[in-house]
Order: sequence, then C-alpha cells, then structure tokens
Amino acid sequence: MSLRRRFLASQGLAVVAALLAVMLSSQVTLAAVTWSSPQGVGPTYSWNYGQALARTKSGTTNFLHTQYTTDFVNGMFVADNGPYLGVYYRRGNSSGTSWTSTKRLNGSAEHAANGALAASGPNVYVAYSVLSGILDGWDPAAPRVPRVAINTNYGAGDAWLTPVANFIQTRIDRPAVAAAGAWAYMVFTDADTGEIYVATNLGASTEGSGWGGSGTVGMTTRLADDPDEGYSGMPVIAAIGNKVMVAWIAGPSGGIRAVVSNDNGVTWSPEASISTAQAWDLAAAGDGSRMALTWANSTSIKVKVFSGSTWQTTRTVTTFSSGATYKVGYGPAVALTGNTRVGVAWSACTRSDCSGGSTKGVNLRWRESSDNGASWKSTVTLATYSASSSKRFNDYPSVVMTSTPRRYVLYNTASSSFSTYKTILEVGSGTP
Repeated sequence: MSLRRRFLASQGLAVVAALLAVMLSSQVTLAAVTWSSPQGVGPTYSWNYGQALARTKSGTTNFLHTQYTTDFVNGMFVADNGPYLGVYYRRGNSSGTSWTSTKRLNGSAEHAANGALAASGPNVYVAYSVLSGILDGWDPAAPRVPRVAINTNYGAGDAWLTPVANFIQTRIDRPAVAAAGAWAYMVFTDADTGEIYVATNLGASTEGSGWGGSGTVGMTTRLADDPDEGYSGMPVIAAIGNKVMVAWIAGPSGGIRAVVSNDNGVTWSPEASISTAQAWDLAAAGDGSRMALTWANSTSIKVKVFSGSTWQTTRTVTTFSSGATYKVGYGPAVALTGNTRVGVAWSACTRSDCSGGSTKGVNLRWRESSDNGASWKSTVTLATYSASSSKRFNDYPSVVMTSTPRRYVLYNTASSSFSTYKTILEVGSGTP
C-alpha cells in the first residue's frame, strides 16, 4: 500500500490483507437487470469503508447522497501539519450522473476520517472521527473524537449546521449512523472501556442534548489490530419507524451480538447471539418493515433479516474456498426493498492475501434474493480487477435499492500500489 492508505490502515480502519478467507459463485449475468457504466463520484484519491450512500426524495425530485475521505487536499497530499485529512459530502441526481461541488465537513485545520452517512426526509447525517494526528504524528492512545455534521434541506449547500461535538467519549472506533423519520442514531465503541454506545437525535437538533440518548447497549472485549488503539467492536446500526437494531463483534475470537429497540432507543431487548464464529466487516440496513445484517467470515458472506419481532434464519449469500475462483471476501453491504427483496454486494479476492496485480485482484460482486434470502439469483461481477491497472481493487461497497427495483452500488477502485484510487457508482435497473 502507499503511505496514503497505510497510515489509515495503521489506525485499524480496515485492512484488506488483515482479513481472513474464501468463494465460488456463478458469474452469469443477472437476467432482466441492466447495469449502467461506472460513474466517477469522488475525485482521484477518494475512498470510504462503506456507509457512504443514501437516497431521499423531495416532492418529485430524488437525490443521492455520498461521503468520502480524501488525502489529496488543495492540490497536495496531506501531512501532519497540513494540508489536513478531510471528510467530504456530495449530492447527486437520481441517476448518479451529475454531482454537486464538494462540501468539506471537518475543519480545515483538523484531520478527520471514518465517515458514515445516513439520510431520512430532508435530513442528512454524516458521522466521522476527528484525529489528533496522522502519519508520523499518529498516536494510538491519542483522542479520536466523534462528530456529526447535519444538513436539514436534502444536502443543499446552505443548510449545513455546525457539526455536533458534545460527546463525552474522546477515543472511539469507527462510528456508524442510521436515520428513520425525524430520528437519527449513531453508534461506536468507547475504545477505553469497550462499551458499545448509542446516541440519538430527534429533529436534527444541535442543542446540547441533541445527541443524548440510549447510552451503553453492550460491551466488547475485542481489541483493534493495534492493541494500543483500545477496544473496537466495529458496531453497526439500522432503523425503521421507531425500531432500532445495533450489532457488534463481541470478542477477540469473534461472535456477533445484537440488540433491538422498539421505542427509538429508550429501552433495548436482551442481547441476541447472531453468530459464534469469527466475523468481520458488519453492515446493516433498514427499509419498510425489515432490518438486515450482513457480515463476512472465513467461508462465506452471511445475511440475517429481522422482521416484525423476529430474527429470521441466517442465510448464506456466497461461499469461499481455497480451490475456488475467490479465496476470501470482505466489506459486504446490504440493502432492502419491498417486503422480501434483499441485495448484497461484497469484495471478492482471487488470492487469499487479497493482493492485486495484472493476474490477481479484488472484484466487486452483487447478488439478490426475492424471498428474504431463502433462494438467490445468479451472482453478478460489477467490477473486475482485469478491467484496467487502475482498478485492481474494487471494494467496500455501499448499496441502496428502490421499489422499482433499482440498485445503486457505490464502491472504491484502486491500483495495485494504491498510487491512484477513487469512488465509483453503478446503477442497475430491472427485475430478475
């Protein structure tokens, strides 16, 4: 990796090579679905680790929303004392073919990363963490402060509120956000204590109590890749109506735990054991009457739907093995639409170390189900490492589905040396 990606990896923000192992799925084109050409969304040297896409509607106008981090600021690569690492926002049209100018969300004299985006109605929320230093200035024991930027008018440039920074935690892992109706929710791990902490917001408030809320909903004993960075349960969150779901990695040997609230995070269910196996890269989504959780493990990509008051059977989206085309998977994302349709995208490695080159790399794959995962349509390769030298890695998707159904899949591309990287969008239309 280049230094531009390596300094982020050292902060435990997701390292491809640190992930485990393995899949074989059909590469038959998904019948009756037409995919657009890839559209550039972020500038060169932009990336995210999922949670980077949302869609809202104002009257008859649909908007797409995205966030990304870049380490190329004002024509230069970032440095300890500036230019400063930034989290940025863009708004797109309904097809993703046109995007507004960028909005930097963190201050021009501070470093930030780990963006996560959610939107509901007119409100757009981008959570991120402010870093005390990067590169030579990186200290794993230093503060990593949670912050949230809120837009109250569908991402319009003049509707950004002052970012909220009134959290008592000062050292966290990567935050996650969800929104439903007028409510928004953020979750993260307190790196000092291992507490899985949820904050809630009603009506896009930035008052002192605007992000108060639920407090601790669980605990993790899992440490970050660098133990000096503290605890990291990598929690995720989803919301529908007044229901909220939080899931996280419970300990160093894995295991996924989850809780659900039926009253906007006021009270929570007992912890449910979702999986006892080693797992990584959790992602969650909510739509209509369902919420869903997806994750990667050593042999597969899994998905589990929560409907009504019940966790349904865990489903396998795809499998991996050492003798298959794909040896390992990571970075899955899930989307829901209607009553039973589920879509999952993930990063699939042709080598067990997820390395890239002219004969190896990471492909971006997609699969969907019309019966809550009981059966699956053919798998589609949306992006392949063989397309060009600038696309040896195609990973960390964010996905949205509409009732049409239409599929929006945002992902990163990068060269094998990470000398160039950016975010890309593809749109799929039709019903398989």
